[in-house]
Amino acid sequence: MILKVAQPPEEGNKKIAEVLDTSVDYLIFGSFADKASEALHDADNIRYLKRLKRCQLKTKMHC
Repeated sequence: MILKVAQPPEEGNKKIAEVLDTSVDYLIFGSFADKASEALHDADNIRYLKRLKRCQLKTKMHC
């Protein structure tokens, strides 16, 4: 019977980062540009939902 010793996740992450020539932080958290883009996308979605809500309220008032 062969027993495998489990590697801690951080060791696996380090190896993957080395192979991909990047950092563990980038693998886990992404880049600053990715986060900025995501925040802008979220803001656009929030603005859209607010406009939609206003339109729904206006439609209800005219009924």
